[in-house]
Amino acid sequence: MDLFLKILTLLIIVCASPGYSFRHKTPASSFRRRDFMERCPLVKPMRSLQLADMMGFWYIIQYYSSSEETAEYKCMKGNLEMSDNKDITMKFTYFFINDPNNELMSGNITWYIPNFNDVSHWIHAEGFYEGVYNTYIIDNCRQDWALIMHCAEKKRSSRYLSALMLSRTPTLGHNVKVFLREKLPQYNIDLDYMFDVYQDDCKEGIATMDEYYRYVLKNKDNSTDVPAVDKA
Repeated sequence: MDLFLKILTLLIIVCASPGYSFRHKTPASSFRRRDFMERCPLVKPMRSLQLADMMGFWYIIQYYSSSEETAEYKCMKGNLEMSDNKDITMKFTYFFINDPNNELMSGNITWYIPNFNDVSHWIHAEGFYEGVYNTYIIDNCRQDWALIMHCAEKKRSSRYLSALMLSRTPTLGHNVKVFLREKLPQYNIDLDYMFDVYQDDCKEGIATMDEYYRYVLKNKDNSTDVPAVDKA
């Protein structure tokens, strides 16, 4: 009887453990599933990538964010530059769709390349990001379009995923968009939340970033009068 009670107690403890499922013989598969959601996916290096093809002015045509369920942005644009020490910086501007004041927003991100044998993997250089913030070039077509994905591994929450579809022109062909979108589900990106970023009805002059970005910072409270500048 004592032995029976010990076995019964052991079964109760095992079945009540968080990782246990009657659908699996062991809790190992549940552990792998949690680990998959907490860590960034494995991304195959893009060996053919030429960094020079990624530099310059881009329109953001579509975006995905694991923290957002509705379209938030319009007129999103960015400019990628590489410094002498090979750090990469993107300066970007955008508007919130539902902002009644139509206020121009701006920001910048800086990356370093941890391994120059794989220049398609960048890591955010800013120290205020929680955990490791990776950026991957999923695909690109020289000077025409590109698809990039960001993934942050956080200590106290699930990973954060985002993706940007970039184009040198304000529009991108339907077939190209479908082709690029189909590359994302393998990284657990739900295409229902991959939203269009409309580039029409944008303020004139939001094109090149060097001169314009400096203007934005100095004239944040008066950003309606935007100087016209030529595209890079």
